[in-house]
Amino acid sequence: MLFSILLLDVLRVDSKVFSIAE
Repeated sequence: MLFSILLLDVLRVDSKVFSIAE
């Protein structure tokens, strides 16, 4: 359960960085 939450957090941060990079 905790792993899933961490994974979602990583994906959210990843998409944020991707948006900024673009």
